Amino acid sequence: MRLTLLLLPLFILFSCKKNVKTQAQVDDEKIVAYIEKHNLLATKTQSGLYYVMDSLGTGKQPTASSTVTVAYKGYFVDLCWPT
Repeated sequence: MRLTLLLLPLFILFSCKKNVKTQAQVDDEKIVAYIEKHNLLATKTQSGLYYVMDSLGTGKQPTASSTVTVAYKGYFVDLCWPT
């Protein structure tokens, strides 16, 4: 009887964790939904960053030793998005 009482809480603890999403999963779902809603052509990096290239430059390609200037905007998924 003791073994049953001991294992039951452990079973409940581990079975409940299967359906828990991480914050990264929740955030990714929100970002993907926004991308789909606004028909954006976004690319996801290995680190999880999504980016959209509005326009390509016309200059020479930078090298590993080049200094570059980048203009970007970042938005939170739970605030007002630009239209």
